[in-house]
Amino acid sequence: MRASWVLVLLVLGVLQVRGDGYFPFDRTWPKGLLLGIVLFHLGLIWLILNKLYHQWTHSSPLPSKKSRFSAQTIWLLPPILTLIILAGQAWQAERFEAVGYRWEPGWLSGLALLAFFGQGVAWRAARAGKWVKALSWAWAGALTLKLYPLFAFPLTAKRSDMLPIIYEAGRAWLDGRPIYQYFMLDNGVSTQMVRLPGMIALYLPAVYFGLDLRWVLLFFESILFLSLALAIGRLPKASQTFASIVWLALAYLPYWHLRHELYEAPFWVVLLLSLYLLKTGRLGWAGGGLGFLAAMHQWAWVLAPFLGLYLLRREGLKRTLLVATGASAAGYGVLAFGVQGNWEAWQHHIFGYYEQFLAQGNPYLMALYLTALFGKLGLLGWLKPLQLIGVLGFGWAQLKRPARLEEALFFGGLALAWMLAFNVVAWTYQYLLVVFLLALALGLRAHNQD
Repeated sequence: MRASWVLVLLVLGVLQVRGDGYFPFDRTWPKGLLLGIVLFHLGLIWLILNKLYHQWTHSSPLPSKKSRFSAQTIWLLPPILTLIILAGQAWQAERFEAVGYRWEPGWLSGLALLAFFGQGVAWRAARAGKWVKALSWAWAGALTLKLYPLFAFPLTAKRSDMLPIIYEAGRAWLDGRPIYQYFMLDNGVSTQMVRLPGMIALYLPAVYFGLDLRWVLLFFESILFLSLALAIGRLPKASQTFASIVWLALAYLPYWHLRHELYEAPFWVVLLLSLYLLKTGRLGWAGGGLGFLAAMHQWAWVLAPFLGLYLLRREGLKRTLLVATGASAAGYGVLAFGVQGNWEAWQHHIFGYYEQFLAQGNPYLMALYLTALFGKLGLLGWLKPLQLIGVLGFGWAQLKRPARLEEALFFGGLALAWMLAFNVVAWTYQYLLVVFLLALALGLRAHNQD
């Protein structure tokens, strides 16, 4: 089990080194070299995932022995990562000065001191064996660091269009206009709307009150990390150490701090809540949560068959159909409310735009997938069949394992990584969800082995 946590950390390390796909790499380099970098990163990820699969299916069912890591060793990670974050924010301020990023050393220094204070309190709590208190204070430190971009870095499509397009869609929704249309952003690009209505809905309060959408992110990230801290506190002592290391690595991941406009935290929280309802047998509520989840993000559609297999084997056909019916009704209701009858536009923005883009034979060169290579080889027609084969293969592998929720999460996470490898788009941040799913699977397995 301990080796599995380390492998999850290694995947996270590859994502950190890779960054957004351009820095520290330069998009002006020869295309062949850039493609080689992508293949190297993707190859590393799949080598690690292959080893993780072997660990998952062949490791001893007994919990690991008590870790030899001391509290002092573990709690060196937050201050080290904090220093990297501070250097990264200084670099960002200079790199994106032209689009309004400001260098505010006073603000950053003050926030850093508060973060170090929180880490110090966390370290003392960990030494006393109070893991939940320790992780809560550690999150307070990470949250403090995440405040800096709100004061110094504007939300602008000149850096990233993810939150700006959600803001425009939210404003259109509140004004009674269609949300599935092309929006002209401040970078001068007419941009498609590829988010689902459930995701936009959770940002509507901030849009209505004219708040920075990143406040919504910090709210949901706080719910996420504090909920996971409570869960780690209930793990066997032998698993708490490495689960906490993964938790700290995510909370203080420099890449995540620098990409302060990543929008997926609400999806992660709804996913976590839905899984909790499933795990505790509240199937009616779970169906509603899963339906809303499906109306939030396309990745829920990838997870659906794996959760369905789990329910079918665990609860039987009748109860599974009831959950599926409730999920379908909730999901369709949210979609219909957001689409407002304009299903043709929805289909174009969610599916058609990227299909047309791919048909032009010019996929994103530095995205973390094999699609650019397949385009170069004239094999784009193989992408969807390979995605389907992979999902079926991982579903078959799940069927050969016990009917447990952690098995659904583990093979669903591998299936998501496979889907990304052959998808029309696959950015680095999307692999963070793969890490999240695998870590949840490991945590559930450790809990069930207690």
